Amino acid sequence: MGRTASREVVEAFGAFLRRRTTLSDEVVRSRMDDLRGGRLHGASPSAVLSGDAASTVGAPEGALTAADVSTEEARKRLAGLAERVAAQLQAGDVPSFDLPDLHGSNAIHDSRGNVFVGAKVRRVALDRRGGEAFMRILLALEVASDNLRDASCTTKRGLYYHHQTVLPDDDRDQRNTDRAITSLASLLGVRRRALGFVEARRGVVFGRLVLREGGTVVDVAQLGPAGHPVPRFTDDVEILGSDARFVLVIEKQSVAHRVAQTRWWEKVPCVIVCSEGFPSLSTRELLRSLVDTLGIRVLVCADADPSGIQLALTCAHGSIATALETPWLACDDVWWAGLRPSDIDHHTRADGHIQLAATDYEEARRLREHPSYAHVTREVRDEIAILVARGVKVELDALTRDMPRLVDDHLPRMLLQSEPLKL
Repeated sequence: MGRTASREVVEAFGAFLRRRTTLSDEVVRSRMDDLRGGRLHGASPSAVLSGDAASTVGAPEGALTAADVSTEEARKRLAGLAERVAAQLQAGDVPSFDLPDLHGSNAIHDSRGNVFVGAKVRRVALDRRGGEAFMRILLALEVASDNLRDASCTTKRGLYYHHQTVLPDDDRDQRNTDRAITSLASLLGVRRRALGFVEARRGVVFGRLVLREGGTVVDVAQLGPAGHPVPRFTDDVEILGSDARFVLVIEKQSVAHRVAQTRWWEKVPCVIVCSEGFPSLSTRELLRSLVDTLGIRVLVCADADPSGIQLALTCAHGSIATALETPWLACDDVWWAGLRPSDIDHHTRADGHIQLAATDYEEARRLREHPSYAHVTREVRDEIAILVARGVKVELDALTRDMPRLVDDHLPRMLLQSEPLKL
């Protein structure tokens, strides 16, 4: 079949055309025969975004950003994208999408170091190389259309299983589904929340916070160590009030729950957010809302390793993977409190140190060579240099071996007595 997509992809594409476009059965049959026979023209250029590029206030020149659109507008863009695919096929072209290139080489940084995406594109076409990725985007389009029609939501895992029924993935890797959602939102120029896809609930919030979620008022402090799940970014949430002095982000679930058991927010008024690893979109949007609404800073406690540093930087400045939504996710008041490599001897013993792996050294190198000194400041680069020179990393879990010392010494030292690094 040369460059023609696989039989499974071609069959799925034909079924999509019949369900979601205005092409007649006769035209579909004819063009599908051309597709199978390799008689279509090469993929023609297509627009990157349906919305306006660089129209968001604060976005640097040349950056692409999404738009916060209504449900009706999102439905129109979904239908328009399906018809654009049909028009490409009817014109005798191999259908294709030109997607924003979400790689570091296409990143644009503003004066604060926040991450935006530039104008470079990558093409995904209905051919042997990109056919499955192309078709997953169309399947995501269908599910998103149904979500908006029915005023419902679909989990990313649910979309993954839908993909598996149509285009089984031997790797059983949900990343392909996640990329399809990102690609669809990019093509439409909308925020992902506009498409009705929700992530699995991840993250917990504790402490001095009152919020309204839907029609329910939640006093998080009254929930004690149980905490409250971080609301999904599609939920109707309003922050009603707090007397917290700061927001404390703790990377590790084990550490956050140990701290929550001591009700530390009663001793030091704060809101504690456990990201449960790398922060989800929902966690990052909650942090941004807390900063904007309460006017308090975010202090990040993460592992003293390159991944922990990257976590803190993502809370502050966003990432290239979500750069189209940086205007809604980046926070202006995020500080790195610990564990910092320069301070690990004050908090941990040598038996809690772990040798850096090859992947740690590579990630550290990328951070130290980052082109934006607003994104990775000189002070942060100095900390990374200490990490590399020592050749060891320390996880937050090392602090929980002595809980009284954690709450009476480690946390006050990191959060209240030492000056954190502005990110």
